[in-house]
Amino acid sequence: GGAKLEEETAFNLRVLGFEVLEGFGMTEAAPMITFTRPGEVLIGSAGRPMSSNEVKVVDGEIVARGRNIMKGYYNRPQETAEVLQDGWLHTGDLGYLDDQQNIFITGRKKEIIVLSNGKNINPLEIEEKLLHACALIAEAGVYQKDDRLQVVIFPNFAKVREAGVVNIEEYFRNRVIDPYNRNAAPYKKLTGIHLLQEELPKTRLGKIKRFVLHTLKEERNLQRQESTAPDYEEYSLIRDFLMQQTRRNVYASDHLELDLGFDSLDRVSFQTFLSSTFGIEVNEQTFSLHPTVELLAAYVREKKQRVTLSVVEWSEIIREQVEMTIPRSWLLHNGVKNLSRRLLQLYFRLNARGQEMLPDGPCIIAPNHQSVLDGLFVASFLNNRINRNTYFFAKEKHINKGWLRFLARRHNIIVVDIDRDLKQAIQKISAILKSGKNIIIFPEGTRSRDGTVGPFKKTFAILSRELGVPIVPVAIKGAYAALPSGRHLPKLLHPVEVEFMPPFYPHHEGYEEICETVRQQVVNAVAPA
Repeated sequence: GGAKLEEETAFNLRVLGFEVLEGFGMTEAAPMITFTRPGEVLIGSAGRPMSSNEVKVVDGEIVARGRNIMKGYYNRPQETAEVLQDGWLHTGDLGYLDDQQNIFITGRKKEIIVLSNGKNINPLEIEEKLLHACALIAEAGVYQKDDRLQVVIFPNFAKVREAGVVNIEEYFRNRVIDPYNRNAAPYKKLTGIHLLQEELPKTRLGKIKRFVLHTLKEERNLQRQESTAPDYEEYSLIRDFLMQQTRRNVYASDHLELDLGFDSLDRVSFQTFLSSTFGIEVNEQTFSLHPTVELLAAYVREKKQRVTLSVVEWSEIIREQVEMTIPRSWLLHNGVKNLSRRLLQLYFRLNARGQEMLPDGPCIIAPNHQSVLDGLFVASFLNNRINRNTYFFAKEKHINKGWLRFLARRHNIIVVDIDRDLKQAIQKISAILKSGKNIIIFPEGTRSRDGTVGPFKKTFAILSRELGVPIVPVAIKGAYAALPSGRHLPKLLHPVEVEFMPPFYPHHEGYEEICETVRQQVVNAVAPA
């Protein structure tokens, strides 16, 4: 009673040989409105109307009338008028009847979100789509804030660890929210995401308390500030390092990813700090089992070999030797590149300018990222000499077949496991640059969600500064409109332009300053004239 029978539970009971008859009703209907007849179980349905009453759906709401319907609430005429209209009981439940009059309940009317433009949205439908789309989501709650739809997600942390996900929020944005938004009506798009460390608040019947979802972020911030800081040296050293690295206040209960926004690069420098300061090696499993500052500090306190405060120097990380064989270009490498340019120019209205900006020595080519073809768009305009000396880096999960690895080795593609070992990936990139070669890095790390230039990750800035290698900003325009994320066939003859800009030579600038300077050059070039 009080809640719908979960379809998975009903299916499992059927497999075990149990026939479960499910009904739908309310006290005001004494209490049954529909019920399942023996031998007619339809999983997901609460049966057909009782012989004592009629049932229909009005504007998505289930209404009923008959001799089992109440006369009204005792001495409450206003409340009675709200639910009894022309003899029909308005149940407040949403649903539909199929051709055989089987009823299906889809939600509660009071949970419907009404936007300022009059659009009605059933949040349960969106939540179910998200849950079915990703097994890494334990719970999802959709709510309205500032006339926009947002979602809070409680991840299934066990499955997150199994999947090897490092940046949880980025994963959900790129793998769940973006694909959902591409297929959703404009008024149903999700504009904000907030991740929780604990389950969503619920009623005693297990239903989400939707009316409090918009306050959870503020409540979480208050809880963080009120958390009691441990009084021992290891915690203080870790907190101070994290405050310097993240440039924000750090509290004992902070989750490294959900509260502090840790990405792969932050994790590398943090691992290096823990190793040099406390003499312990911390891996991904350690972070997963000790996800908050306080839990990690307690682990370090127990396992430490020493306490010697150290400063993390990226120059030392880059100087570390890494074993790798730099692949040599295939004889047909330039021929494939030249053929690709001709094919791309036939399909698109593709052109480029500024190729003369490329320096003679090693450099980092840093384009914005609008489509899956961006690498080809840039590489196809490099002259043969530069092309032979220019390398791409690909994630191991994308080059997972033998023939792909074969082609990668012969076309200047270095395969790395960036998600699991960014430190080694950075060392491999530095080895390429030290050998006098060029690399192409997409500083955004992923394709643009809307065609605009996203935040730049500072990996390329660290390499440039520590190795004294110039950065060539590259602006790609038109590629997002020609082939946005989710589209399989590019638009024929759509204009695409690649602009190579003057190289940026690092001097005494900080990583963030280098990163923002290069990004701003690209932003200015991509912006409409």
